[in-house]
Amino acid sequence: MSYYQEKPMSPEAQSELADWTSYGYPILGLSSDSPPDEAIRTVGHSIDTWRTEHQNSSIEDPEIINERSLTLGTA
Repeated sequence: MSYYQEKPMSPEAQSELADWTSYGYPILGLSSDSPPDEAIRTVGHSIDTWRTEHQNSSIEDPEIINERSLTLGTA
């Protein structure tokens, strides 16, 4: 039995998602016309690069982690 139910996103959540997408796509080198497979490859590459660059460091600023997560998650 699943404890989760799908439901429509609120207009506020849709707006916030659109804002993060508009913010994040250019950072990742994507545009609104980028096909989904390009976005997937770009996000994967960005994650791999981030992990390699930060594997021996600790990032303590939660804003940096939050911003990166939202940028990648919305893409």
